[in-house]
Amino acid sequence: MKPRLLKEGGITETSLKNGKRLAKRLGTPVRVELHYSGTGEWYRVVAMYESGDLHEFTGFAWGYGGEGPRGLATWCKENGIPLDMSAIAALDNETDGLTWVWPERAETGS
Repeated sequence: MKPRLLKEGGITETSLKNGKRLAKRLGTPVRVELHYSGTGEWYRVVAMYESGDLHEFTGFAWGYGGEGPRGLATWCKENGIPLDMSAIAALDNETDGLTWVWPERAETGS
């Protein structure tokens, strides 16, 4: 069951606190999606857990070297997600509708 979480409002520190609460209660995510949109909450990280719970982080970002990307790198490291700061800074943050997914979908045989 998902724990009580803080309202993030795009604040990296709050997203990191929520990440720790989620990890303590639900473990590590089994799927992560990074969504970029030029409207509303520009950067959204959706974490999905084995329990079926999901959480949308709004305090993480990518495509530049700032607090949001550093927070995302910290959260990824804490959860065993292979996305480090250099890869996060290199992600596209200008293409509206961009989605990055982990783990990547496996190619099916031909």
